[in-house]
Amino acid sequence: EETEAPVEVAPEEPVVAPAPPVRPAALARIERARVRREYFVVLERGLRQALISDFALTTWLGRIDHSDMVAEVADLLFRLEGMRWVLVAGYSEPILYASLRATPGNAVEAGVVARDISDGSGGGHATFAACQIRLAADESDPEAAYGRLRERFLDAVGAKRTLTQTLTESPSAATRAPGGRLGPRRKARGPEGESPPEAGRSGT
Repeated sequence: EETEAPVEVAPEEPVVAPAPPVRPAALARIERARVRREYFVVLERGLRQALISDFALTTWLGRIDHSDMVAEVADLLFRLEGMRWVLVAGYSEPILYASLRATPGNAVEAGVVARDISDGSGGGHATFAACQIRLAADESDPEAAYGRLRERFLDAVGAKRTLTQTLTESPSAATRAPGGRLGPRRKARGPEGESPPEAGRSGT
């Protein structure tokens, strides 16, 4: 007797409920959420403290109320043209928070850099990462801890410190130490280290 071949039944596809529609008014409230005045105080401090070192931008926010602030400022500063790396840090006792941003295609991923500079307390992905570093009980200067973190960051990404300038000053302004203290302005140097001629003089 001939037997009928078994009929294959295709598995039923799971039923996925449609996503609820996004209401423009609700989205606008999220994007334009009100913030306290302290938000702009921290933002101004971050812009004032920001240093451009080669293709990397770093800044110190100081004390912050919410750890999300470091990520927000990192996203903002990452818009600066020519930057391949950004590091933004702030602290809320006893934790120092840092956020990293990177362009795609760098020799090292942001997550790897975050892990290395924080001795394993950070991580992330190729283009964004974060660190949470518990400050030692005897660490009286969180800004100094940031300075050490910044140095390790610049080493990890290969940025040249000799090409450092402040974000909000003209390119001829003096460089500033990682702690945020502004040094004296230096006169621009001409070829072979000579000072450029003063205005109104021939330079001969």
